[in-house]
Amino acid sequence: PLERGPELLDQSLGGCRVFNLLNAHEDPTFLRSVLYHQISREYIPAPKANFVRVVINEVLARPVTGSVWRVELANLTPFAVSLNGWWLTDDPAVPFKYRFSAAASIGPKSFFALCGEDLAGLPPANQPVPRPEGGQLLLFSGNAQGLLTGYAHVIQYGASPQGLSVGRLLDSRAEEQFAVQRVAT
Repeated sequence: PLERGPELLDQSLGGCRVFNLLNAHEDPTFLRSVLYHQISREYIPAPKANFVRVVINEVLARPVTGSVWRVELANLTPFAVSLNGWWLTDDPAVPFKYRFSAAASIGPKSFFALCGEDLAGLPPANQPVPRPEGGQLLLFSGNAQGLLTGYAHVIQYGASPQGLSVGRLLDSRAEEQFAVQRVAT
């Protein structure tokens, strides 16, 4: 627990005097992570924590003829998130593959779809293309200058039939899994 000492008596955070930062391994408010890293930085190098949780939600890697691949992101937080400076890659050795535009954003509890046609004109080296036989995708948060800020979401996905996507689901232990969807979404 973090306890307010006598030197902080004139400060208040919602009237609380003691803060237990280890109440749960998943804090939906991200307050525990932010406070932990902020306090740690006084003593050791530590990353900045952010209040976002954007995940790779669905991957259509084998579209039907005449369609294009698609990657869907989901914003699990109750506020809008700017993707300005964020990165998406299909190769962990090349994290700076595709940088989202300054205009890209996701509304609260909403979705954002990136399609193959969105990347038309980019060199192949800058296109994170989902593989029909399965693979991985990595999403990294970044600031407006494109520097990484410490949040990442990494997925492994298997092969999928033509026209069906692989989607994110939580199993009975609340662990993330990716499975072929029964219908096109």
